[in-house]
Amino acid sequence: MSREALEVILAIGFAILGLGLFIRRNSLSKSKYYRLLIIVLTVLFIAFAVYLAIRSFNNYA
Repeated sequence: MSREALEVILAIGFAILGLGLFIRRNSLSKSKYYRLLIIVLTVLFIAFAVYLAIRSFNNYA
């Protein structure tokens, strides 16, 4: 498996993890502080996934 394919798979994994956290944020915690922390983590996971995907697609070109 090539490096670019592994980066795409990792990006998909981080995107799924981020979206899963976003969907389950209300049931994971009742505290306002932890909900805010979960939203920040969600944004970081999705942003990292987008970064990895763009980086790996730019390597193909």
